[in-house]
Amino acid sequence: MRNRLLILSFHRVLPQADPFRRGDITVDAFERICASLSRFFRVMTLGDAAHRMREHGTLPDRALTLTFDDGFADNAEIAAPVLARHGLKATFFVSTGFLDGSIMFNDAIIEALRTARRDTLDLSELHGELSGTRPLDTLEARVALSKELEGALKYREPQERLALTRKLATLLDADNAPSLMMTPEQVAQMAEQGIEIGGHTVNHPILRELSPDAALEEIRTGRDRLQAITQRGVASFAYPNGRPGQDYDATTVAAVEAAGFTQAVTTAWGAARCDDDPLQLPRLTFWDRRALTFVPRMLSYYVRGGRGEQLPRESAVEVA
Repeated sequence: MRNRLLILSFHRVLPQADPFRRGDITVDAFERICASLSRFFRVMTLGDAAHRMREHGTLPDRALTLTFDDGFADNAEIAAPVLARHGLKATFFVSTGFLDGSIMFNDAIIEALRTARRDTLDLSELHGELSGTRPLDTLEARVALSKELEGALKYREPQERLALTRKLATLLDADNAPSLMMTPEQVAQMAEQGIEIGGHTVNHPILRELSPDAALEEIRTGRDRLQAITQRGVASFAYPNGRPGQDYDATTVAAVEAAGFTQAVTTAWGAARCDDDPLQLPRLTFWDRRALTFVPRMLSYYVRGGRGEQLPRESAVEVA
């Protein structure tokens, strides 16, 4: 099980279960998992793991990295203290455009539907390209619509997404969305505690949808701000959404390298190996909240070692 790295992907760690965010772990489950990780795995930051893969060609047995995407406040307020209690390290990827009280478009959708005062929504009121009336009279209907709207808006330009989510809140007569993201001060404090902070663009766009210059600007500007906040180098990156060929392409990989990053993670499913492209390391989405079965599943994945999809670097267009 040497020379293989498992990289786990998280987003939020919640104080209690949320029907709108069934893919996110609760603090109680996270506490149990961290207790197991500290006993059975060698947990390190992505930067440390990538250095060993690159410079030494070997990793310790059962090497594992925990990553958190986007920059949610509960990462600092809930996840980081749990990690510290168990002596674990992690890498937190932060989209800098949301650090000053803003909110990501999918969370804006969720919060609008959570507090909506209307019983139905005609989607054509939101955007002419959408159609059909959706009921809002049950929690299940609101959760389903949140997923539908996230899928419909995900690949739109960030400013259009923002305008549409604001319009949605107005149409639904919803409450103002709460602030869910970290502040610059929290990011700086986490870095002071030895937590690795990584780049995740400014506005969390689908990078493949942007021009090469615009993609480079998103990647580089996000890194510059994080370095200014933390007063440290930022060398690790996570592609928004992260699916090879769909959310990023070879040109995007070239932009990540040009911006100064030395390792990056995708959402391709697999175990990372020392001969993988360091700018396209695969991850595993956390799938099992039961500590008793989590450890055996993870250990079995070291043995099976599925390989994540990677794009060929030789086809990348040079980015100035």
